[in-house]
Amino acid sequence: MNQTSKGAYIMSPSQVMSLITSTTIGVGVLTLPRTVTQSAHQAGWISVLVGGLLSMAVLWIIVKVGQKYPHATRIYSGSNPLLAKMIAMPSVITFVLFWILTTAGTARTFGEVVVTAVLVKTPLEVIVWSMLIAGFILVMYDIEVMVRVHETLLPILVIPLLVIAILAFQSAEFIRLMPLFSFDWKGLLLGVMASSFAYQGYEHVGLYLEHIDFGKKESRRAAVFGLIYPMMTYVLIVIAGIASFGYEELQRLMWPTLELVKTTEVPGLILERLESAFLGVWVAAVFTTVGSGFFSSCFALQKLLNMRSHRYIAIGMLPLLYYLAMWPDNVHQLFHYLKWIALLGLVLNLLIPVILLVLGMVHQERAVSQQGDGQP
Repeated sequence: MNQTSKGAYIMSPSQVMSLITSTTIGVGVLTLPRTVTQSAHQAGWISVLVGGLLSMAVLWIIVKVGQKYPHATRIYSGSNPLLAKMIAMPSVITFVLFWILTTAGTARTFGEVVVTAVLVKTPLEVIVWSMLIAGFILVMYDIEVMVRVHETLLPILVIPLLVIAILAFQSAEFIRLMPLFSFDWKGLLLGVMASSFAYQGYEHVGLYLEHIDFGKKESRRAAVFGLIYPMMTYVLIVIAGIASFGYEELQRLMWPTLELVKTTEVPGLILERLESAFLGVWVAAVFTTVGSGFFSSCFALQKLLNMRSHRYIAIGMLPLLYYLAMWPDNVHQLFHYLKWIALLGLVLNLLIPVILLVLGMVHQERAVSQQGDGQP
């Protein structure tokens, strides 16, 4: 049963894993080999691995906050109402802004890929509107429906992407990865920052702590496994990209992962154009990412404004998302904006969970101290 005694919806462990995995995998997978090798060169795969481990550490802090405050959200944390509101206001506004920008940027990137690779004669505006409206339809339902959609689409994402990532090693020449552990630390750290955009999405669980029972070991384990799969897929794709093209050639490719898939053949020639299947899977991945960002923005504002429904917020947010998505004049300006959005997300995801955990520890120590002083 996914219902508590009070009737509140509680996600199952598989749903927690599905939410994290399907939200994290999005448009970043197409540009990741280029962005991380731009500064880290042949060690770009190490940057992706370190970025994944760092994201996992932040996710574990969010899980610990969920254990400490099982009925809280990122909006209201702790037992001190005044302190919670002081933290909530700037925190939620910044996160909502971040999720809005991320959702708009994801929709625009989706449109750029589709009009470049598939529907070359279709206006960009139509593609962007289509994805935003699909996300809008998902937001019109409650959180249980949203999570079940993620759970349903997870096998469609997990199995094909993993198979494609493995098949992409057909034309790999591992000499291009050499020297293996000779890299510039500054370039490696810049690569970690570049990979942060691809990992963004796991932070959404911090908004739904009241719907996740992190007191159970299964839920905590599911959260960690939810981020392991994207990390494993990203590392494989980046290694395959470097080994197939070399890091210099990757800088000349706008969508390197798509070009990598084009060079991949399925044994037995079951599919002559593997990129068509890849793009079909990728559309589902983008839909879950856009849907989660859209839903979290509306859900957070609903909590902050104490509204009865988030649907009215979604209606007003839809044109705003479209306006922001079409703001960049071209794809190069879009990449520039996404770089700054990724930096904002990295700072928020590192800073806010740590602050909440530290404040919780301080509050707990004070409570224990006061209880000790009151004893005879």
